[in-house]
Amino acid sequence: MNPFITSASGGHFAFIRGHVSSTDKSVKDRKFQGSHKSAAKQIDLDEQALNQWTALSVHALLFEVHGIELPITVLSAAMQALDAKIQARKAGPSKGPQVTEPVVVDRNGRTLIRAVQDQKSGKWSLEICNAVQVWTGNQTKASEIDHEAEAQRKLDKNIDGALTQSIKWLDQVVKTQSLSQVMALINKTIPCEKIAMRRFTLISRKGEINCDSIAIGGQVFTDMISMVSTFRPDLTAHFSQQSDRASG
Repeated sequence: MNPFITSASGGHFAFIRGHVSSTDKSVKDRKFQGSHKSAAKQIDLDEQALNQWTALSVHALLFEVHGIELPITVLSAAMQALDAKIQARKAGPSKGPQVTEPVVVDRNGRTLIRAVQDQKSGKWSLEICNAVQVWTGNQTKASEIDHEAEAQRKLDKNIDGALTQSIKWLDQVVKTQSLSQVMALINKTIPCEKIAMRRFTLISRKGEINCDSIAIGGQVFTDMISMVSTFRPDLTAHFSQQSDRASG
């Protein structure tokens, strides 16, 4: 079966109504634009940002911003690991045991909406990919979360984790201790431009559908399964069975 080819102009290809956020339960409308170069651009931006700093300057920045002092050797190792991750991203995605099926593509055949099978559970999800969110609005239900307080809670947890990892790493002769929290704190602290890329879930592996409707290709679908049935009917059974279990 061939995927649907959208001929949307201006890059805008999907309009979502009534999306319920999984993080704060707010309800918003959202518009997406295809952007196949954004991932590569973000890698370049991340690399440029990291290359502007040394372990010594990051040490000073963390003290200035967060009031903490992490050992220079720890910061150096963490920054080397961050650079290695950037180089791995440049090399392209790893070829893991993942099955994907294109549902909607652009005129050049690049995937915009795809079905993804989780290899452990065998269940399928449907997601928007290779896209940026260019507009959000018409909020019909306010967030149930105090975002400022939640951001501070996560930052405090990150700082505590970075301090703990640093101590454990220093105590090891063979350095096997992860510095993931240190790396995350560095990423959060050094200035870096971020592109609003999204991998937006339309149907979860649990069969959950958190949108009222999607407008795409000149058609409006009131649920995501009907869109799959129209564009890739051969995949419908995967999602309808999961949706029945979720609603049941």
